[in-house]
Amino acid sequence: MATDIHERSRNSWPFLPRADVRLQVGQGIWLYLLLMEWTTPDGLVRSGASVRAEEFAEVLGVGERQARRQLQQLRRAGYVELQNTGRGFQIRLTTPVTSTSA
Repeated sequence: MATDIHERSRNSWPFLPRADVRLQVGQGIWLYLLLMEWTTPDGLVRSGASVRAEEFAEVLGVGERQARRQLQQLRRAGYVELQNTGRGFQIRLTTPVTSTSA
């Protein structure tokens, strides 16, 4: 039996978002994909260096407030852990526990 493509991808890239992520984080999916690109194998964005919302906003072409809202959406949905460093955020990507349906 053929392996589900999503399962194969998840095995090789544990932070790959599930199909229902868009419903949970809305436009924050683009920020999540950017964070995935900036993430080291241990799940830390930019090796744990502080990252400012202005950086996300500039790369994504959105306002700083929108970038902050998206980051908070990702935190509430369980896709990132944030630590305020005073100069920005230290960010760790997580793999949220989601219910699976048959």
